[in-house]
This record gives sequence, C-alpha cells and structure tokens, in this order.
Amino acid sequence: MTTLLTIDGLVASPQAWTLQDLQSLPQEIQAPNVTEKIPDRKGAGLTLQGILDLVQPTIGDFWITFHASHDDFASSIPADPTVIETGIVIYALDGAALPVEKGGPTRFVIPNPAACQTEELDECANVKFLDRIEITSERGRDTRPTNDEEHAALHDDDH
Repeated sequence: MTTLLTIDGLVASPQAWTLQDLQSLPQEIQAPNVTEKIPDRKGAGLTLQGILDLVQPTIGDFWITFHASHDDFASSIPADPTVIETGIVIYALDGAALPVEKGGPTRFVIPNPAACQTEELDECANVKFLDRIEITSERGRDTRPTNDEEHAALHDDDH
C-alpha cells in the first residue's frame, strides 16, 4: 500500500502510515466526520494532538513543518497549544483515501487560524497535498507567501 503520511524529525517514534494504518489508529484520535469540527470540510481525519501523542516529540518547544511534495509547498509553524488542540489532518473521503482533487493524500486544517493570534498562523498554514510532517527545534522550510501579491497569486493558482 502507498504511504499517505510520514512523520519524522525530533520524535521518539517516527511513522509512515498508509490509509489502512490511519484508519486503524485509536478511536480517541479519530475525527470520523470532520464537518462536526470544521463545517466547510468533509472527510475523516485525525487530531493533531493525537498524532503528536503517538510520535512523541522529544523536545518541549518545537516547530511543526507541513510538507506537500505535490506542489513543493511547506508551512512551518510553532507548536501553539491552540493549533495542537484544534488542528486536524484529513486523510479520507467516503472511506477512500483523500483524492488529490480534494487536497490529498492528506490535508492539514486549522479551524480558525485568525483566532490563534500569531503572525505564523495565517490561512496558508492550512496545507493541501500534505505527505510529511516534520518536528524541529527551529522554524523549518516555509514557502508561504510573504506579501499580499504573492498570497493572491498562490490562491489564484488554487494551492
């Protein structure tokens, strides 16, 4: 089976998960209907808190870098408690792997990035085509737009 999501970096237990692996993770970290937590999204996912509990970051203060090799996009954000508690990684739609047309293989979503009140957590902290999460001690690779013009261009290209 194809690996949908890899988690590595400064963690005690690096992981590489297939759809079947993700579906068999503990029920308490599953979000079987993400619409309940994020009204404009559909599918099944995992809580970011649950994922981090499984891989066990080995440092206290850390950064989370979300990598999307499909479009060479990366977003690196601090491990903010609001993000950890509310973030969801969507991995399936209608029981099948999340299709690329919907942002697969997985998709990271923060329900309300503006509520986090930090400049690192903007709308572009949500990542389509997510295939790797990396835990680091400092900010990792980040290709998010740095000005309004780049931001508009990114969304015009439907990233």
